[in-house]
Amino acid sequence: MKFDKTPLAFKETMEDAGILFYEQMDDILQNRELLKELGASSASNVKNKRVLNKETVSELPKFIDATVVTLEMMTNAKAMKESASIHNLTIEDTNGKIASSIGYYGDMDGMVVLVFPEGIAKKACELLIGESTNDTELILDTLAELVNIVGGRIKTLLADESISVNITLPRTYQDIESLMEVVANRKGVQVDLSFNDDKFLFFLTR
Repeated sequence: MKFDKTPLAFKETMEDAGILFYEQMDDILQNRELLKELGASSASNVKNKRVLNKETVSELPKFIDATVVTLEMMTNAKAMKESASIHNLTIEDTNGKIASSIGYYGDMDGMVVLVFPEGIAKKACELLIGESTNDTELILDTLAELVNIVGGRIKTLLADESISVNITLPRTYQDIESLMEVVANRKGVQVDLSFNDDKFLFFLTR
């Protein structure tokens, strides 16, 4: 594959999925640490070992603000932050939870993961379409649109500080197990929030 004919958005999206690109074979063969990692694990795990940097953490309030404002708008509920910590994604009770994620890249890069009780996602969907529904696909589509709005807000807030990023297409997870496969071994900032009696989780990682 020639890089000069490869759209940057395609390359970044593939890297978010754990597929790494190198300019030439020597970049791999002469990288002892990489070869060691590849000998024991997949390229996806190498990508997942990237850690949060100071720039990402310093912009954390903007990411949370974009998320909270969007959710309050789409659920008519006030959000309360309960705790924040840095570790691998931890979900104590996965029952009745669905999730969505969106990646960003450019001057800085990473991924935002949102984990919802089905009740919050269903309420957001019903407010959006104006009627009650139990259609799982429709609820997941609404969840994708919600995280897409969050990504757009993040992009705008960062642009106000002359930080340019693009966002990937949103991805939804009907079961938490598939999400955990994507973020396995990735440390990030986890913020636990609540909307009335519903718990909601925000996770920022690279």
